[in-house]
Amino acid sequence: MKTKLLLALASLSMAVAYPQPKTLIERELTHHKEMGAFQKPANDVFYGAKQVTSRAGRYTELKVNAQHLESIVKAKSKFIALSIPFSETESKTLLLKRRELFVEKPKIIEESSKGESEKPLIDFVAYSGITDDDHTENSMVSMVFTGNTVRGIIS
Repeated sequence: MKTKLLLALASLSMAVAYPQPKTLIERELTHHKEMGAFQKPANDVFYGAKQVTSRAGRYTELKVNAQHLESIVKAKSKFIALSIPFSETESKTLLLKRRELFVEKPKIIEESSKGESEKPLIDFVAYSGITDDDHTENSMVSMVFTGNTVRGIIS
């Protein structure tokens, strides 16, 4: 019993003592950052950070500048840097690279009693990336922007 416990503690201390290697996306975006691909972070996309506690848990609620959001969708820049507030005093910079979600332009086919009709897909742009923070390793960001909506996750 003691041997098993000591081995478990030894392996736990080794896991804590050695940092995890950078992920592929961290290496990729760090390279692009060093090559100057990212402009100064946009500070006006998200604002009004408010901490909310509900039955679902604790999260940060943000307001979105719709005009700036539309310009992101229209520009479809390959690289963007965004500053996102996490509280009234703290913000993080996100380094994002555009990703193509579909190989071909998708079609939406709607069936009705009159037959099939093709509907346009809403204009959107998808990004994945990292937080640009020396203290955060193995971060992951994924965001999809449409004309008036942002959906994503920051981990």
